[in-house]
Amino acid sequence: MSKEMMEIKGLEIGYRQSSTEFVKLTEPADASLRRGNLTALIGPNGTGKTTLIKTMAGLLKPLSGDVLIDNQSSSQFTKAQMALKLSLVLTEQPDDYFLKVEDVVAGGRYPYTGFWARLSGYDYKIIDECMQLAGIKNLKTRRINSLSDGERQKVMIAKALAQDTPIIILDEPSAFLDYPSKIELMHLLKSLTQTKGKTILFSSHDLELVLRTADSIWLMAPSMPMVTGVPEQLVVDGLIQQYFKKDGLDFDPFHAHFRLQKSTGISFSTQGDSLQLHWASNALIRLGYIKSDTTKAHMRLSFENPLYCMYVNDKNHTFDTIEKLIYGLENIEN
Repeated sequence: MSKEMMEIKGLEIGYRQSSTEFVKLTEPADASLRRGNLTALIGPNGTGKTTLIKTMAGLLKPLSGDVLIDNQSSSQFTKAQMALKLSLVLTEQPDDYFLKVEDVVAGGRYPYTGFWARLSGYDYKIIDECMQLAGIKNLKTRRINSLSDGERQKVMIAKALAQDTPIIILDEPSAFLDYPSKIELMHLLKSLTQTKGKTILFSSHDLELVLRTADSIWLMAPSMPMVTGVPEQLVVDGLIQQYFKKDGLDFDPFHAHFRLQKSTGISFSTQGDSLQLHWASNALIRLGYIKSDTTKAHMRLSFENPLYCMYVNDKNHTFDTIEKLIYGLENIEN
C-alpha cells in the first residue's frame, strides 16, 4: 500500500480575473500527504493557502497540474465519490443559523443516507461520538445562532468527523479559539491520526503550535516555491525565517517564535536554570538586551532565592521581583 494518501503533482493554483485572464498564485508544486500524518500548511497572509485547500478539495480548478487520491486523479471522482474520500472544514459558518447543533453534525452523514436521507441508529451513534470527540455533546440541542465563534468551529469539525472520510482538510480550524482550546484542538487532530489513521491537512498561523504538533509542514510564501519537510528540519535549515521574513522581525529558532528587532547593544549572561531565571531572561530579551554565553557579557544574571542578582562591573544589584529588576536596570546603566 502506498504511503501517500493524497498528492499534488505540478499543481498551479490561482483565480480567474476575466474570461481570458488568470492570476497565478504559485509556481507548479509537488507535495504529498502521508497516511496517518498530521500536516500543517503555513505561510504569510495572501500566499494562497485557502485557494490551495479549495483546489485540493475540488471546489476550484487548478491552473495546471493534478491532485491525486490513492494514485487516481481527483478529477475522475464524482461528487458522491469525493465525499467518501475527503471532508472539508472551511472558515465559513453554516448558512442556517437556526439549525440545532445535532442537525448540523448530522449533515456529515449525507454520503451514507441514500436518496431519502434517512438516518439509521448507526448514523446517530456516529453523530454522538463525533460531538463527544469535538467536545460539543453538551451543546447538541442548542441552535447555531446561540453559539460563540469557537463553538461553531467545533460544530463544523464534528460534522467533518461524522463524514468519516480517510482525509480531512481544515482551513484555519483554530482561528476563533482561545489558546487552551487551540491546544485541545491540536490534541484532537493528532489523536485522530494516531488512533483512527486519519490523514489530516490543516492551515494555521499558530506557528508555535504547528512546530510542536505537526508531523510535516507545507511551507508557502509569495513568489517562492513550496517546500515541505518535518518541522524541525525546516527550522534548522532556516526556511521558517526565510519564508516569513519581514522587516523588523527576527525568528528565534530555539523558542520557535518571532520577536521584534530591538537591541540596546548590552549583553548579559546567566548562571543557573531555574524557572525564575528563565522568565527574568525573557524579560531582558524582550527589552532588547542580548543574551550571551560568553564571560565577556556586560552583565551576569542569577537567581538566588528569593532574590534576582545582577552583577555589573563587579557590583551586585539585587531585586525581589522581575518588575523591580527591569526598572532597576535603568539606574544601573545610568
